[in-house]
Amino acid sequence: MTSESGALVRVVAVGGLITAMVTAVAVWRVLGPAGTPETGVSSLAAAARDVSTPPPAAPRPVAPVPEWIWSTATPQSGERVWFRRTLDFGNGVERVTLTITCDNSAEVFVGDERVGRTADWPKAVVIDLTAAVARAPSSPLIIAAENEGGPAGVVAIIDADLAGGGQHRIVTDATWIAATDPAFATSRSAVSVGTHGDEPWGMIAGLPAPPIDRQITTLPGFAVDLVYRVPGQQGSWVSLAVDDRGRLIASPQSGGLYRIDRLQSPTPRVLPLDTPVGSSQGLLCVEQDLYVMVNEDRGDGPGLYRGRDTNGDDQYDTWQRLRAIRGGGEHGPHAVTLGPDGMIYVVAGNHTPLPEPERFTAPPVWDEDTLLPRLWDARGHAVGIMAPGGWVCRTDRDGRTWEVVATGFRNPYDLAFNADGELFTYDADMEWDMGAPWYRPTRINHVVSGAEFGWRSGSAKWPSSYPDSLPAVVDIGPGSPTGVLFGTGAHFPGRYREALFALDWTFGTIYAVHLTPDGASYRGSFETFITGRPLPVADAVINPTDGAMYFVVGGRGTQSALFRVRSLAGSAPAGATTRDEEAARLRGLRRGFERLHRPAGSGDDVDALWRGLAHDDRFVRFAARVALEHQPLEGWIDRLEVTGGLGPPLEAVMAAARTGDGTHRDRLVGVLLGIDEDTLDRDRRLAWLRAWTLVFARTGAPPPRPRETLRRRLESVYPTSDPEVDRALCELLVFLDSPRVVARTLPLMENPDTEVAPPPDAALLARSASYGNVITQMIAAPPQRQAIHHALTLRHATSGWTPALRDRYFDWFEAMRHASGGLSFPGFLDGIRTEALANMPPSERDRLTARTPDTTPAPERPTPAGPPRLWTTREVVTLAGAGLTGRDWQRGRRMYQAARCAECHRFAGTGRGGVGPDLTAVATRFTVPDLVRALVEPSATISDQYQQTELLLADGTLLVGRIVNETADEITLLPSPFAPEHRVVVVKQDVRDRTPSQLSPMMPGLLNPLGPEELLDLLAYLLAEGDSRSSYFGDS
Repeated sequence: MTSESGALVRVVAVGGLITAMVTAVAVWRVLGPAGTPETGVSSLAAAARDVSTPPPAAPRPVAPVPEWIWSTATPQSGERVWFRRTLDFGNGVERVTLTITCDNSAEVFVGDERVGRTADWPKAVVIDLTAAVARAPSSPLIIAAENEGGPAGVVAIIDADLAGGGQHRIVTDATWIAATDPAFATSRSAVSVGTHGDEPWGMIAGLPAPPIDRQITTLPGFAVDLVYRVPGQQGSWVSLAVDDRGRLIASPQSGGLYRIDRLQSPTPRVLPLDTPVGSSQGLLCVEQDLYVMVNEDRGDGPGLYRGRDTNGDDQYDTWQRLRAIRGGGEHGPHAVTLGPDGMIYVVAGNHTPLPEPERFTAPPVWDEDTLLPRLWDARGHAVGIMAPGGWVCRTDRDGRTWEVVATGFRNPYDLAFNADGELFTYDADMEWDMGAPWYRPTRINHVVSGAEFGWRSGSAKWPSSYPDSLPAVVDIGPGSPTGVLFGTGAHFPGRYREALFALDWTFGTIYAVHLTPDGASYRGSFETFITGRPLPVADAVINPTDGAMYFVVGGRGTQSALFRVRSLAGSAPAGATTRDEEAARLRGLRRGFERLHRPAGSGDDVDALWRGLAHDDRFVRFAARVALEHQPLEGWIDRLEVTGGLGPPLEAVMAAARTGDGTHRDRLVGVLLGIDEDTLDRDRRLAWLRAWTLVFARTGAPPPRPRETLRRRLESVYPTSDPEVDRALCELLVFLDSPRVVARTLPLMENPDTEVAPPPDAALLARSASYGNVITQMIAAPPQRQAIHHALTLRHATSGWTPALRDRYFDWFEAMRHASGGLSFPGFLDGIRTEALANMPPSERDRLTARTPDTTPAPERPTPAGPPRLWTTREVVTLAGAGLTGRDWQRGRRMYQAARCAECHRFAGTGRGGVGPDLTAVATRFTVPDLVRALVEPSATISDQYQQTELLLADGTLLVGRIVNETADEITLLPSPFAPEHRVVVVKQDVRDRTPSQLSPMMPGLLNPLGPEELLDLLAYLLAEGDSRSSYFGDS
């Protein structure tokens, strides 16, 4: 992996001193003709701006955002508050206006003169102060505000055109004076209870939209504009498309579609589309057609829909579901894209069954293909989900015929084609697996015909070295992949027009991935293109009308916004490049074999395929093997002969194992035994071992004589100094019931790992302490992935144990108690140990259980001081708006325990976790209102990863819980996350109905015992990611 860490520039950087001054006095000044911009402003200052103003001719500071103010953070019903601000405009003004609203009402005075009133808080009023200021130039502005109940606040902007030229702006903030009497006898600084745009008020009509999030950064030479802040009633947007007129179509995660045009206007037009569909995670405009991948129960249910304008009125008036797709949610059907072949390509996550395809680029012979029983996820995620996992299909524009293109993904969200016509995606990791040997980071995949990427549930994931799968182009690291797109058509410098942009929701990051031809595929490097905090990026498009990138943030109910990315330098060539003729030739060779990815024809050339199986390029070999699997096995099985030395191509043996029925097992065993592994290089040796695994997984154990021969050959070389080879050897030897494997493996478990993990990306860790703390703790207490793999494998060993060896094996679990990993890591270790005990003789099981009792006392939970209160989202948002500075870190930490957060969540690398998401990165993913809503209303938005299932039994009994195991006959349910030892086994025949539960496993009211100060300290503790050095805290 290569990470190109280009310097990031703060999008609103205007020089630290100037920023501090502007923030302190909340005044926005643009000098007139006699003035000059501040010298500290770079060419990128004000690169991020609200679109209510045109692109500036010269750099300027960002306009201050008006804040909602009140006298205290806890307003009272019927309370009246007076605010005062001195108006000093130096040499005079030509015009002064006040734009104001108040929850609930206010009167405005200049000195003693009443100049206006506001009584409808969702709409700001504009009051002309020019005459009153002229009559009393030294008089202050007074606002007399009244609250009728609930949240309260005043938000206002004073704009002045100066007599000498230039403008002057003053906004409401904590520098205003507040009092509870009109004489200001007892005055104090106003309290900020929120910024314009924050909940519970949201966007106020008549006030300018806030500028872009000041935490957003981008590479030098680019700027980001806030185009549209999505109001709550329009949902949380997660997908985008561009129609044939350059307008955008957007869909929220739940709700109807919207069309956005006038993108260059200060006020873009956003109109709802009158359609029966929505809740889409994939949109595609092709000429006048709109394709919508419905992810929830809208229209006729999940599936791919096409809308058409049949009468030319610019509305999609006819709709047709082209193909129903079972499944939905965050691991359901996702993006739709147009291929260079004119076909529609669709991608779906691993919880989505195939859409009854008519064709397959690879024969549908997939299986789990693991030698020993897997360990399912310790927290019940994806239990019972089998191959093929996530998939890519393509279909014609009428959706009549569907073909499976690739399988074996976890949960890719989007697809993109490069200029060579090659397809790519960005697949997800399983972050709970961190620390386990089967953890796979998020990665860019080259999606070729018939591809298999080896996702299997639980511990059964395939290593990337398996030759019957394909490796990643580049591993990115932990994250939550969403949209992908190439810069094709963008007015960007050439390097970025050719880049693949990959969006990561968790870290609020857009990566620029740079691809280089590598044989018949590509290799990649990446750099951070844009990042923010919070910036949950969901989807992006290139708009050909202006050459800009548009991206949307949203998902899981978070505040949505639409942004534009533009190059300050405009479009530029990529520079001189030399076409890689050899890479082009190999891609052509690979594509030639891919044209044979169909049922065999009479003219197919098995001789050519056989040569392809022996090619040096892995992607060429893979394409040839898939083509061979389409050929009738009886037409080529006789080519597999015992020849000694290198033998026939190993991919041919794998193809025979995958497509055969076991009839040819003895032939395949003989061929593999006839290969001299000493003549193989490392990759081919791993392929030889994988071929053995496939033969045994598909056809069963060999007869005694060849079994004994193979066991002795493998024992003679085990262990080696190669950790990956040793893992494969250990699995085979346990399967073959070797009496020596236990004694030879235990020293490998007891010694530190020899594999050196890639160094952590410091910038990544800084952007999210969620993963950062986990990785840091793993560095401090390494999880020993090699040892975990061997412990997992030895749990099924039945030969070679002695009491002393069993003691050493179970002592290892005690040593690993202090190791760290992802949410499922402790559960995986417990699961391995539990299964190992179950496989021991009863007498040994009792002895080993007795010698390692769990005597760790449960920690005592702190008690809040209160007073308790039935908190609502609006009340907590208002309370938080008063300012989360100077808080008490120690009390915040205690309240985290008191509210029982640690019983279900990981945070800053500690806590039980698994029941709910890791809370450490909430500041990256959520605004304060979003976080508050998630805490107060836990059932409002439930992630698929944590959703429970309701089972309605034939006798009317309703069971609710998490499915932790499922077989053909039974379902094992975990009713309570607080009692993991209590499980209910249900016979499938007794289940009448099975539906996702709409109730979160998180109980409501957990914040109610906390008093206001305790609640503020808890929020600060969460937003600071547990860091006592954060600016949220005073001296703790």
